[in-house]
Amino acid sequence: MKIKEGYLYHISKDFFELVDDPNLPINHSGVHSRPSYFLVKDKALLWFIPLSSKVDKYKK
Repeated sequence: MKIKEGYLYHISKDFFELVDDPNLPINHSGVHSRPSYFLVKDKALLWFIPLSSKVDKYKK
């Protein structure tokens, strides 16, 4: 898969099971089973930024 900057991505459940990091956003059950991420490239790094509708929660 070719990864392009400025697109939204869903990271597979397998990744979350492999990494097993409690600080990562959890997989949600339902139609959209994983958080959505926005990709930004900074030199050689790829930043996958989680998106959320809970703006007030993260403003704190």
